[in-house]
Amino acid sequence: MTDPLPTGFWLSLAPGVRRPLPTMLIGGSPTRVMRLSVRGSGVLDRWLDGDPVGIDRGEQLMAGRLIDAGVADPGPPPFDARTTALRCSIVIPVRDDPAGLETTLRSIAETTPWAPVVVVDDGSEAEAGAESEAGAEAAPRVLRRLVPGGPAAARNTAWHSYADADRPDVVVFVDAGVVTTPGWIEVILAHFADPAVGAVAPRVRARGGQRSPKSITHYERHRSPLDMGPDPAPVRPASRVSYVPTAALALRTAVLDELGGFDETLRFGEDVDLVWRVCKAGRRVRYEPAATVTHPDRETRPAWLRQRYSYGRSAAPLASRHGSAVAPIAVSGWSLGFWWLVSLGRLRAASALAAFTSVALAAKGTRWRPPAKQSRERVLAVELARLALVGNLRSAAPIASALRRAWTPPAAVLLAACWPGMRPRGRRFASLFATAVVMAPGLSDWWRHRQDGMGPLRWCSMRIADDFAYQAGVWAGSFESRSAAALAPRFGTANVTSSAARPV
Repeated sequence: MTDPLPTGFWLSLAPGVRRPLPTMLIGGSPTRVMRLSVRGSGVLDRWLDGDPVGIDRGEQLMAGRLIDAGVADPGPPPFDARTTALRCSIVIPVRDDPAGLETTLRSIAETTPWAPVVVVDDGSEAEAGAESEAGAEAAPRVLRRLVPGGPAAARNTAWHSYADADRPDVVVFVDAGVVTTPGWIEVILAHFADPAVGAVAPRVRARGGQRSPKSITHYERHRSPLDMGPDPAPVRPASRVSYVPTAALALRTAVLDELGGFDETLRFGEDVDLVWRVCKAGRRVRYEPAATVTHPDRETRPAWLRQRYSYGRSAAPLASRHGSAVAPIAVSGWSLGFWWLVSLGRLRAASALAAFTSVALAAKGTRWRPPAKQSRERVLAVELARLALVGNLRSAAPIASALRRAWTPPAAVLLAACWPGMRPRGRRFASLFATAVVMAPGLSDWWRHRQDGMGPLRWCSMRIADDFAYQAGVWAGSFESRSAAALAPRFGTANVTSSAARPV
């Protein structure tokens, strides 16, 4: 059931959403077509002109459906720490990183001096210090764990330590080494004016360190796994932003109580697991890039590769808990078949399949209407056909990503098995397709960011190393868990209708 959006919020259409008719919206994540009533269209016009959500229950429900569908982004009323009743506390887990802790404490003292801070020393060899920085209203409270338990256990230690009298409404977890920016926490906390919001994450930008290789600094500036991009979004599996890291993450304390905190058996992926459990509990999770923090890069190439490998290794444990949410790709079977035919050089068959899927989706989403409504149905049919065609073409990127980050061994075996029976034309296309899968993403990245000065060969080599290190982790975790769930694709198509099709 959709939760209403409270009064006072503003709405704007999400990037990429189209409105071919006043009563039709196309977009979201996953892509869907939403049909509005005439009244709903008028309400949306008012919001887009700058009016906030009002007190009408129906309008609030409509706003909630639009943001849950990912076709609209909420703008909360401003947060003022001096007047709000919302209480928050910042938690910093740390182990053997005194310099990173000092950096983070200094930035928090400069940007958020009014927020109490708890430092959890997770069994460091030398006890972590946490002296009060200039500008801070109180010295950080330090909790020490004698035996290291990992980031999840350290965060749970802080969460369990609050007495009822000083228990905050929101806990903001920040990793040691993170540097906060002015206004970041106010932007995040403003979203908790919506009671349905369980967690909010800022944008985590990469920050080059003094000892970080320049190649890693340039690459992480655009390809950091912690950076979810410049656009706000709802966070949930199978969407554009499917997870957010706990390098910086605000969680409602009541949600932590309800879910039991972080899973301490997970060494990596504990943040993804908790965020997905928040989603399953029916709470909203928002990614808000208007709030920004920075995180230091890895200082050596082996450490950088180990990070990617560890992320990949977390896929199998997550798959055992969340099933297909961890799938390396969510794609239509028709799109997979289209690109399979292209890779074999069967372009006529691929074109025929693309045409068929366009017609089939248009027919599925439309039906006969009275003459007065036939024009709208024609527009819908054209838009659905366009969705199918564009969807087939755009699926190239996620399919190539899955081949590089999960499916290289079976794809190579399949290609080797088919090779003897292929005609010369098919072999040429298969070779070109394989080369494009490996090289095209890196070349595309390099072209967009070539002003940074890194050459195409080095950029492509880092992109390949990034993807294959992650894939090695995925396979290692799958063998360890004796399950291929983390390698299985999830099939689906764009939604032509939804529960939010007629919100008002």
